[in-house]
Amino acid sequence: MFTSLFASVIIGGIIYILIVIFILIFFIYLLKEILKRNDNTMQMIEIANYFEISEKEINKIFEKLKWIEKKEKYWKVTEKGKQKGGIEAFNFKQGISEPLWNIKIVHEKALINIIKIYKETPIIKI
Repeated sequence: MFTSLFASVIIGGIIYILIVIFILIFFIYLLKEILKRNDNTMQMIEIANYFEISEKEINKIFEKLKWIEKKEKYWKVTEKGKQKGGIEAFNFKQGISEPLWNIKIVHEKALINIIKIYKETPIIKI
């Protein structure tokens, strides 16, 4: 009987420790995702506002530049996009991953040029 009780306590303790470890790992993951979003990053909507165009338009422009690609219901940063400072971070409000960009992206010549052309000839479909 003592052995059975001792085994139950040990198993219960191991389960408790595993649960605590799982919770810690989860909170570390959440913290990493929160820290990705800092003062040096911009969301797509912020970039769109900077250039005074819609978020839909900026998404299409980034897609044309091959910096992002559509995956089901969200945009994924491509390898080319990562080279330009793009990262993916989890948006807790929307429950999906979203691209974030280093604030220097608004000074990227390729981006500025394509937006300039787009604004000068809005009839061009992106």
